[in-house]
Amino acid sequence: MEADKAKEEAKYNSQSVTVITKEDIARKQGKSVEDVIFNEVGVTRTVDAMGKVGISIRGADPRHTLIMVDGQPVLGDVSKYSGNGDELMRIGAENIERIEIIRGAASAKYGADAIGGVVNVITKGPKSTPSIQVNAEGRYHSSRYTSDYESSALPSNFFLRADSGKVGNFSIAGWTSKRDVMPVYSKDRTYGGGSENLWYEKFKPSLRYYGDVKNSGVSGAYGFNPDHKINFSFNREREDVERRNKSALGIGGIFEPMQVFNQNMKRDTYSFSYKGRGGNTDWTIDFSHGKSKQDDVTILDYGQSSQYRGRKALASVDWLEHERTDINVGMNTAINDKHLLSYGFGHTQEWATGFRLKNTPKTHIATINPWEYDKSLFVRNNTASENDEPRSYVHNFKLIRNGNGFMWDKNKKFYGDKTPVFTYQDAKNMDPELNTAFTTYGSPIYEELKEKYGDLINRFIAFNNELKQLNDMDKIGKELLKNGTLLLPSQVTKVKNASALAYYGLLQNGRYDQIKEIKYNDAYYGQGYDERSNQVSIGEAEINKTYAYVQDTWQVNDQTTVTPSLRLDHSDLFGSQVTGNVGLLHNVHGNPKRRFKANIGTGYAEPGMGELYYNWEMFGAAGSHLGWYWIGKPNLKPEKSLNFDVSLEGESNKTFAKVSLFHNEIKDYLTSYFTGQLIDFGYGDIYSGYDAASYHPMPDRIYSFRNIGKAKITGLEAEVQQKFNDHWSGKLGYTLLHAVNASDSDMSP
Repeated sequence: MEADKAKEEAKYNSQSVTVITKEDIARKQGKSVEDVIFNEVGVTRTVDAMGKVGISIRGADPRHTLIMVDGQPVLGDVSKYSGNGDELMRIGAENIERIEIIRGAASAKYGADAIGGVVNVITKGPKSTPSIQVNAEGRYHSSRYTSDYESSALPSNFFLRADSGKVGNFSIAGWTSKRDVMPVYSKDRTYGGGSENLWYEKFKPSLRYYGDVKNSGVSGAYGFNPDHKINFSFNREREDVERRNKSALGIGGIFEPMQVFNQNMKRDTYSFSYKGRGGNTDWTIDFSHGKSKQDDVTILDYGQSSQYRGRKALASVDWLEHERTDINVGMNTAINDKHLLSYGFGHTQEWATGFRLKNTPKTHIATINPWEYDKSLFVRNNTASENDEPRSYVHNFKLIRNGNGFMWDKNKKFYGDKTPVFTYQDAKNMDPELNTAFTTYGSPIYEELKEKYGDLINRFIAFNNELKQLNDMDKIGKELLKNGTLLLPSQVTKVKNASALAYYGLLQNGRYDQIKEIKYNDAYYGQGYDERSNQVSIGEAEINKTYAYVQDTWQVNDQTTVTPSLRLDHSDLFGSQVTGNVGLLHNVHGNPKRRFKANIGTGYAEPGMGELYYNWEMFGAAGSHLGWYWIGKPNLKPEKSLNFDVSLEGESNKTFAKVSLFHNEIKDYLTSYFTGQLIDFGYGDIYSGYDAASYHPMPDRIYSFRNIGKAKITGLEAEVQQKFNDHWSGKLGYTLLHAVNASDSDMSP
């Protein structure tokens, strides 16, 4: 069988390679790659702050693990730092032929991002005989319950595949599947006290995304003759998942809205390959194209509503479109019985656009319609119509660079080119005695209040007089009476006497709305802010890469094989990178079942578009904790690594054992760090037609990326496998890691 052949070939690869066959997967009853891979030695699970699962090999970061499907890198997130989070969850297990895990640097063969290792998922090709495969499963989960917030339907998994078998020289297969991803809840439940029927009594925060993943596809093959064959495939993935969170506990948890993070992903991949053979050479020409679109929407659910006004608010939207095209040519030539030469070249074009890429050289602004994201949003009026203003916190903030990050230029957006001497904060903090004095009497009693309130009165008077000079208050008063904003002449007098308060919408007597007819710097207060509401900034970026490689498998003698390899990669952003590796395989005392392996090589990893161009609030700072705001840095450098490992392995009829020692040094190590700055979107304290501060009560910490000097990872791996009989087997593994930051221990910016 092909999988058994791959297992045998892995034994005679100088690098540490594990092959998981479809039979292994079936025994584990895995539903995705994630279900079967994390019990392998040296392979560990990581979970980021958003609950996305990554894979670490030999202690390296998830971004240093290259995840491939049928030899092509998966089309994941634009940020390498996320390590293609949740990609293993998206790949269904039923359609997998085998999984290959390569430990250690493999950039000389696979290019960028293979510093830690490679996971290559090989899917099933068309079968030579007709067949139909149906898998169905239902599970009961005790934590699921009936409510408005979680479905009572039982989680299920379904897979259907049909193979035509060979029809002449042609064969084709098609499949479809649906998998439910189960929630992982935190231990503590958020509650507020009271009736058990209230929604917040039943709420439990989820630690990772859950929902359903759907896959479907078609693959086919046509053989012209035994030496020439073409293969093609089309795969479609649809993902609809969510995550729910509340940070406040106890009675206060009632008033904090629940955060609902919805994620919808659509991804299509197309591939075509031609394999041929002539003389002592075989070749493969591969073409693949992938495109994905991901929509992330955050909803704030307040848990109660009136008949017409709704109960939710649109907190944020995040849209990302990502495409990549790969063309690869690979050849193998048997020079003689001592040397097999493998060589090839290729080109990759990567393109992305989206809301979070605001630092790209090419950007534009778009306006969103909140109703398209949720039909249950709060509205200001008591009637529901398309003209109602929905509660939305989506905003295109005007940012200005400040040291290591950005700051919100809120004064510019609220006041215009010049900040007045009497600000909104002054007016909002004004003592009720002052507000009453300015709005009750025909003429303010300034002199009696000056001694008590000092400079505040002077600044109020100055700004009041400035507004009267800039605005025809008599004309404005007549218009306000005419259109019904004000009903009595005495109310017009109050607006004139306290123009500053009317300008800010803070007249306490009569509760007048903001008088937008009163302008400063040719705009009403907050006009710049209003004009950017429900707007988003969209960036666009592209990276082109070209590579060439050569490898010689040199059979030195019957017991020793040496494999030198060299690769040149060129990127239009990062220039040229050369990586190489030399591997050694030696049969100890001439016994092919006792093998000594050694490798020394270099690798590199490039920053992704996220690390370069991010300008993105990862999620809102609901509750009483600081949030996160990510800023990309376009001048980042690729990481470079030097890696070596030695191992000794062997097997008998029923026992396999292996021990490995490895060391990896990574130069210009890429890390995220807190810049020491905050960005404050607490605009509810500045200007709000409704309680905007309920979503942004705390500032966000500004995080960015940078290269540090060097990181070192040293480790030991040991593994023993024992087959007891045809039905029972066991495996024991141990990994010891020692990882240090060798040059920048304080991680200061």
